[in-house]
Amino acid sequence: MFKSMTNTGIRTRLLGGFALICVLLAATVIYTVTGVSEISSRIKTVTNQRTPVAIASTELVGNLYSTLSTLRGYLLTGDAQGKRDRAAVWAELDRTMAAVDRMAEGFSSAENKASWSEARALIAEFRHAQDNAELAAFTPSAYPASELLTKQAAPLIATMFAEITGMIDEEETLEATPQRKHLLKTFADVRGNLAAAGSQLRLYVASGEAADRDKFEKPFATFKAALAAVGTQEALLTSTQRTAYQAIVKANDAFAASPGKIFAIRQTPQWNMPVFILSTEAAPRAARILDLLDGRKDAEGKRAGGLKSDQQSKLVGDARRVADEAEWLLQLQWILLAAGLVLGTAIAILVARSITRPIVELVDDSARLSGGDTSVAFRTAERGDEIGTVSQAVAKFRDNVIAQQQAAAGLAREAEAREAANRNMECAVEEFRVTSRDLLALVGENAGTMRQTAESLGGIAHHATNQAASAATASEQTAVNVQTVAAAAEQLASSIVEIGRQIELSNTTVRSAGDVTARSEAEIEGLAHAAQSISSVVDLIQAIAAQTNLLALNATIEAARAGEAGRGFAVVASEVKALADQTRNATQDIAQHVTAIQYSTGSAVASVKEVATAMRRIDEVTAAIASAVEQQGAATREISQNVQMAASGTQTLATSIGTVSGAIAETNRSADDVRGAANQVSGAAERLAAEVQAFFVKLRSGPMDRRKSRDSDYRGPERRSRRNAA
Repeated sequence: MFKSMTNTGIRTRLLGGFALICVLLAATVIYTVTGVSEISSRIKTVTNQRTPVAIASTELVGNLYSTLSTLRGYLLTGDAQGKRDRAAVWAELDRTMAAVDRMAEGFSSAENKASWSEARALIAEFRHAQDNAELAAFTPSAYPASELLTKQAAPLIATMFAEITGMIDEEETLEATPQRKHLLKTFADVRGNLAAAGSQLRLYVASGEAADRDKFEKPFATFKAALAAVGTQEALLTSTQRTAYQAIVKANDAFAASPGKIFAIRQTPQWNMPVFILSTEAAPRAARILDLLDGRKDAEGKRAGGLKSDQQSKLVGDARRVADEAEWLLQLQWILLAAGLVLGTAIAILVARSITRPIVELVDDSARLSGGDTSVAFRTAERGDEIGTVSQAVAKFRDNVIAQQQAAAGLAREAEAREAANRNMECAVEEFRVTSRDLLALVGENAGTMRQTAESLGGIAHHATNQAASAATASEQTAVNVQTVAAAAEQLASSIVEIGRQIELSNTTVRSAGDVTARSEAEIEGLAHAAQSISSVVDLIQAIAAQTNLLALNATIEAARAGEAGRGFAVVASEVKALADQTRNATQDIAQHVTAIQYSTGSAVASVKEVATAMRRIDEVTAAIASAVEQQGAATREISQNVQMAASGTQTLATSIGTVSGAIAETNRSADDVRGAANQVSGAAERLAAEVQAFFVKLRSGPMDRRKSRDSDYRGPERRSRRNAA
């Protein structure tokens, strides 16, 4: 691996190292964005569909119960506030259904869509049935048996009672013979049994009990027998009494069919039309709506499997998956951070060592060479990168220096040999000639060698300059790439900040849904308190009925004490007592219904509390997600800072390469100076050689002893001593 790196260019190594870092960063960013997008999608589903549908379903069920309870309260009390309360609940139901209609478009389950469509239609029918029951309440047609009693039977009874009372009043003015006393007793039997039969008929219409119907038959039969007995004594009647008697007979004939009709109607479910409408039209639809929204009841009476249960289970599942995915994403971020740090550090160390170590070795070898040590091996010359190229050039310079030293040693040996061969020549001039010639030759050769060396050094410096420029360009390009990576890291940090903001918005939405659930819980608890108030009113009615019963009992006792004169009052007291008993029974039924309402309201409160608990759990999960995203943002910012530091190091490397380029340029200028000096030395040596040659020509053409020729250019020992003395 290290051998292959030594044969790879510095630029390629730098680009490869930063490319690996960029690939790791890109993979991290892509996976993070994908994971966060999936989490965001699930959170949007929870926020925009699961939670609103679950809350809306709960509100629908609670409001449906509320409409039934307010309608029943109105039917029991007749208070107009009950109608207004029901209208307000239906207005809230309309808003909730409109919201569910919008959310139903996003249902992924076709079964849920079909369930909501069916529930929507059933709710409309349920509302229509409630409206019909409300319209029928407190109208004559609400209780057909009571209407028949009030419009037909009661007027006839009143007519007969008035006529028989008139006959009794007239009889009191007549002489009390035994026959007339018997006739008066018959009149009393007619009136008393007529009153008792009428009271029992009213009591049966109110209670519907078979015992009350049976109690009607006896006084009514006695009434008819007494009326027939009056007919047998018609001769005793006065004209006024006879007219009244005929009116009673006529009214009785008209009244005879009424009890049967009243009994028949009272025995059918239609005797109370509002309740009949609720039980036959509203109640079945309400049960079906609850089956669709809450699911069917199991053996324990619990509902499951409806639209609300389905959305709640999906809500819990989505929340669990969001938590799992967020935890896995956080763990993966830590793993990728550790892997990125290890890989980045390893790449930085490898690249730095592959560049700095050979450069340091090259500098050390060059320093030894400049100190005169030509035994330097220059092992970096074996590398295939730019450092190897520079090392090869310096090694070539070392070889040239060694060659120059060897050439100089050879010339020295040759000069010594020539000096030994010419040692016996005739004079010091010849020795001078030989020596000067050798020296001039040596100077010329050295000057030529120096010029060649300077030219070679200039070429090497020029090549090194080009290589340094290429390295500088690569460093600058690397710096630009690192800056690009830093910018991408900054952009990633900004994206994570935006994700944090979106999660905070999701937190706000979940808290708002929790507030709505809390308000629903408070409203349903208020309904429970209202039902409790109704229970208190029912207890009061029962107490009043008991008191009335006691008063009727006292009245019966007093009538018994009065004897024959209190007989009619005793009948009325008996009727009052029967009505008090019926009132007590009716209030017991009302109490049972109120208890059922309280139980249903308690169940609704528990359901709303469960929804509130789920909303708080969602709030905690989204808060944990926001914290994880914040930690991811911090890690991304740290990566950005490390990349910025790498960019700064790359700029420093570019500056160092610029410094090396300057040093190579200085070397190039020095080589030019050496080449110029070598040319000057070569020219001077050539001129000196010409002068020496001319001198030898002159010397050969003149006498050997220059002292005798009086040569003014002679600088022998004698003239030098004289010139020095002067």
